Amino acid sequence: AIWLVSFKASVLLGLDYGLLASIAFAIITVIYRTQRPKSSILGHITNSGLYYDVDEYEEASEYEGIKIFHSNSSIYFANSDFYVKELKEKTGVNSEELQAARKAKRKQKEKENKQQNSPLQICAKYKDETENVTHEVVPSSNEEQGLRNGESEDKSSESTTEDAVFLEPLSSVHSIILDWTTASFIDSVGAKAIKQVMKEYALVDVRVVIAGCNRSVLAELDALQFFTEEISTDMVFPTVHDAVLHCQHFNSRPPAASDEV
Repeated sequence: AIWLVSFKASVLLGLDYGLLASIAFAIITVIYRTQRPKSSILGHITNSGLYYDVDEYEEASEYEGIKIFHSNSSIYFANSDFYVKELKEKTGVNSEELQAARKAKRKQKEKENKQQNSPLQICAKYKDETENVTHEVVPSSNEEQGLRNGESEDKSSESTTEDAVFLEPLSSVHSIILDWTTASFIDSVGAKAIKQVMKEYALVDVRVVIAGCNRSVLAELDALQFFTEEISTDMVFPTVHDAVLHCQHFNSRPPAASDEV
């Protein structure tokens, strides 16, 4: 495309203006390619520490519960939104949808708890035609009510224990690794977008870590105050394989131990 534009511009506009037009077009193509970088999900090659695109290599296989997202471009203001969009589409984990599903699940559970705890009193009247007397069914005695209240308390206690269902992962993916081996720089807009994504995924119990971040990008993140108490340097790993081992070890630990850490 650059060659064709250069040829036509040189013929129609002359050599000087044609070269200027071709240089401008070449710059536009570079900007376009950085705005729409190619992204993929990486898989592990057995008996090696290599990771390749699962769509291009049959030998590459994904680890259960772990998604490795790779993009062949840096992250800055022009492609940060596209990067986040591709991340959610490729991994199949949409934090907004998972949060909405969790809220709907919580509302449904609260509604069920209210229905179980709400006391029902059924009063009825019937007429005995033989004695011409109207009888009224009175509510149950206090002991029976206390017994039922005890049962309801047991049910409510069981329902509270069932609140642990919200701790169950809504997605089969528990960890996402961002492969930044090809990223040469990141600006404030890109860092803010990545930070927001990591916080959103943390709300749905999906851990996001960074792998292959070179020293210059790490210094830029530090200068942009990217690292905080929630997002520390412990979430950055030198290689993808190190990040995979960490995610596997972190997910295999019992909840109590992970909470203490």
